Amino acid sequence: MIGAPLLILLLAMPAIAAVVVAALPAAHGAMRAPIARAAAWATAAWSALIVLRFEAGVGAPQFVQSWGWLRGLGPDGDTVLTGRLGLDGFNVTAVALIAWITPLVLRRTAPDGDRRERTFWAAALALEFAALGAVLSLDASLFGAFVAASAFPLLLLVGIWGGRAKLDAATQSATHALIGAIAFAAAGIVGLGTAGAGGLAIALGVIGVVAFAPLPPLHRAFVHAATQGPPHTAVWSTAIAPLVGVVGFTRFVAPSMAGSSTIVLALAIGAALYAALLALRAQELHALVAHAVIAESALAIVGAATGSEAGRSGAILLATGIGLGGAGLALVSLALRQRRGSGELARFGGLAGPMPIAAFAFAAFASALVALPGSPGFAGAWLILDAVGDFGATWVALVVAVQAVLAAALVTGFRAVMLGPCSSRNAKLVDLERRDRAIVFVLLVAIAALGLVPRTAVDRIAPSAGAAPVTTEVRR
Repeated sequence: MIGAPLLILLLAMPAIAAVVVAALPAAHGAMRAPIARAAAWATAAWSALIVLRFEAGVGAPQFVQSWGWLRGLGPDGDTVLTGRLGLDGFNVTAVALIAWITPLVLRRTAPDGDRRERTFWAAALALEFAALGAVLSLDASLFGAFVAASAFPLLLLVGIWGGRAKLDAATQSATHALIGAIAFAAAGIVGLGTAGAGGLAIALGVIGVVAFAPLPPLHRAFVHAATQGPPHTAVWSTAIAPLVGVVGFTRFVAPSMAGSSTIVLALAIGAALYAALLALRAQELHALVAHAVIAESALAIVGAATGSEAGRSGAILLATGIGLGGAGLALVSLALRQRRGSGELARFGGLAGPMPIAAFAFAAFASALVALPGSPGFAGAWLILDAVGDFGATWVALVVAVQAVLAAALVTGFRAVMLGPCSSRNAKLVDLERRDRAIVFVLLVAIAALGLVPRTAVDRIAPSAGAAPVTTEVRR
């Protein structure tokens, strides 16, 4: 397979399957679910093959695919806008997480028997295609193009299967994705990702991340997608979108920020503290998880903004922990809300008795999200603190304060849901089903493997974090 377009084939699997599922006539509708699930698992298996072939200790992107996708720009018509895909330390864990979380989530969230399932399967596979393409992009404009590809699937999934405020949530999610895409595309054209990028490129890149990931003050769409969207977009919002956003910032924005690090550092820490306080005040389970994810994502941005190898490595490791912990918490919250008929924290209480497996899973995933020892985020948070220490003890104290507030929020949420008196209605709730337990087991194994042996990931991330940026995309 040497020289084969491995990454193109990875993207082709969900893309082709989405088209096939959407085009199947009603007479063959029963084939949609098997085709979609098979494509998702094939994508996961192919991603595993690629990750296993990835050579640790190499900073340059591997399996690179490059092409000129827009020519004839500029007054002389000799400017070429290139598109490049590649696998390196910034995205190797993200590719594995996106490819494997998708089939696991589809196993849990598919609307079996829904007459509109054609739309669901096609949109879910299109989201996977968009996420994989974004993290694999080596050019900011191509990154923006893949982010734009996520807007319409989000609009369909949230708008059709969402909650009471689904239309507003769908519109906001799609709009923010398009804003982020346009900002990144424009930033790439003006040189984002290069050491000589100007203030305009940096500003556009920051706007793109804030809009898509998203971070305060544009975080409402993220929370709405998590609370009002269907299960699939809830997991997308709490696990995959933040991961894509952190990879985009670390690869494209951070290398361009010479002289602006302190400003971005202050803004990111402020956003993290604000989101952590909102999590502490949350009255709804999915809102608690969403705000916690926003806070941790902002801390990952803090690490990347330091500009150091330790900070950028820590950002990717912390984002990996966010992806695993966020996905797990979203799925457990989904199970709890479906059983209780509501996500309001006041409706829960004492569930550790009738639902011990759910209680254990909630605690484990919350620990991973807040980067406690034994999770991949712990090593990431440690590296970020080391990098932030170069800016002074005050910055370290602020980061620690954010983590403390966030930990308090998740402990408060766990206490409200799992501890205390158990009402007669809550006592009748059934614990996680077999398929839920299988997903929980897989995610916990991944958390333990990366958390107990973080060197496995660090050896693959650090060389790229210390390498010169390779994101120049406009040639003349």
